[in-house]
Amino acid sequence: NYGLPPRPWPAEKGLVLVKEALQAMGVPVAYMQLDDWWYEGPFYIGNVKAVVEWRASRSPKLFPSGLQAFADRLNLPLQLYTPFWSDKYMTPYNMTESTVFKGTKLVTPADSYRFFADLYDLGNRMTNGRFSTYEIDFLLSNFAGSASMTEHVGAADQWYAGMAHAARERNITIQYCLPSATDMLVSLAHPAVVQARASSD
Repeated sequence: NYGLPPRPWPAEKGLVLVKEALQAMGVPVAYMQLDDWWYEGPFYIGNVKAVVEWRASRSPKLFPSGLQAFADRLNLPLQLYTPFWSDKYMTPYNMTESTVFKGTKLVTPADSYRFFADLYDLGNRMTNGRFSTYEIDFLLSNFAGSASMTEHVGAADQWYAGMAHAARERNITIQYCLPSATDMLVSLAHPAVVQARASSD
């Protein structure tokens, strides 16, 4: 993409080489983030995929050996990412169709805790326990597009609390991405939320 030459190796090898090169230069590497390309789903906005399956793509260019093998070889904590969930995403939990990102959906406040608890447990299984931080992107637009967030006065708080409490119980931290000012205020109530990215790319 963007005119870059094709890489001679898949991501699972290239990212390990990047880590090794940084360490050889004396640059400490605390963790590695897998952003908007590592999981299964169609491209929705630019290079951002809507989640159909929150599992590593086994594409020959990405993780043909699977995420567990990559995590073992990399041997670093991993930050894993979601933007929005495709309508094709299968889940037992209740979700609301987005009015902002057509063809996507977001878990309802009532099911937030159980949904995110299962998501984090999946992340830990996929990485052999190396899942350390969760990034949720397009937070403002996801919130604005979900009617369930305003069904009652405590709905939004319930949604944020479910995500944060499930994370804290698993010793996972959270990064908010593209949040609103009110998102930043609510983060003060949740110790699991430790960082935020405030600007677009």
